[in-house]
Amino acid sequence: MGAQGFLICLSLFGMATGIGLIYPRNWARISVLIWGGFSVFFGLIGIPIAFFTQFPPNPRSPALPAESMQVVRWFLLGIYGIPLLIGTWRLILFNRKSVKAQFARQGESADQGPRKLACPLPIAVLAWFYFASILNLLFLTLLSFHFPLLSARCLKLGIELTLLSR
Repeated sequence: MGAQGFLICLSLFGMATGIGLIYPRNWARISVLIWGGFSVFFGLIGIPIAFFTQFPPNPRSPALPAESMQVVRWFLLGIYGIPLLIGTWRLILFNRKSVKAQFARQGESADQGPRKLACPLPIAVLAWFYFASILNLLFLTLLSFHFPLLSARCLKLGIELTLLSR
């Protein structure tokens, strides 16, 4: 339940960030910059690892050609490359002067009444992506996965096996 709770909190934070991007809030812009930085960081670390990793031949299937491991390499490069590109796009977009100015104007309309929604299309798409992360909550309740190292059940099982082995 701990891992699911953590993922649910991330989904709720993604939804809040999406709403903060639709109604331009500076904290939402900073949140996207931080997540974009994480994406770039892990992409820059993962791509060299995926590129330089030597994949040994599989002894269980000797008929498998060695070139098939290149497919795995290209898959890993794509897995790390796509977030790298998206994170770079987020860092560039949300550091533009016009976008910074738009998010800095959040206090102006306090005396003018309700503010109309005015956000550019790329920011709206990203905001709806974050807002749609609430759908993860529906799927997380259906999944049953555990992180055994963090689970109290694993500790309980270890204690029981230790007591039974004596």
